[in-house]
Amino acid sequence: MRRKYNKIPKLHIKKGDIVKVLSGKDKGAIGEVLKVFPKQQRAIVEGVRIVKKHIKPRSPQEKGRIVEMEAPIHVSKLMVIDPKTKEPTRIGRVRIDGKWKRYAKKRMQRELEALNKDAQWKDRPLEERIEEAKRRAVID
Repeated sequence: MRRKYNKIPKLHIKKGDIVKVLSGKDKGAIGEVLKVFPKQQRAIVEGVRIVKKHIKPRSPQEKGRIVEMEAPIHVSKLMVIDPKTKEPTRIGRVRIDGKWKRYAKKRMQRELEALNKDAQWKDRPLEERIEEAKRRAVID
């Protein structure tokens, strides 16, 4: 039975993805996703949104200090970079062998065009060609 309320949204990014920042002061920056917070729809990206945190001394001998660290950024400002083509792409989901897999939509479009030109795939139904293009564009 599906839950209707308090459902944690599925995000298009995962830990370890290479992403590009679409807007904000770090627009155009590229980095690896270090941590994802699905409930807040935010992620920490390496080298993006650097903030200064003031740390108080814990003991009288210790000094206070200022530490630079990455702060979370909203996932709507991030776009996954396709590991194969090295360009930003949107992400789709397809069920392959009973498991949900992510695929690169830009690469899927190119694969579909190649299948439409291929002689052995030309005669097959469009749905079959689309499914094969999605299989070829799978990211993980």
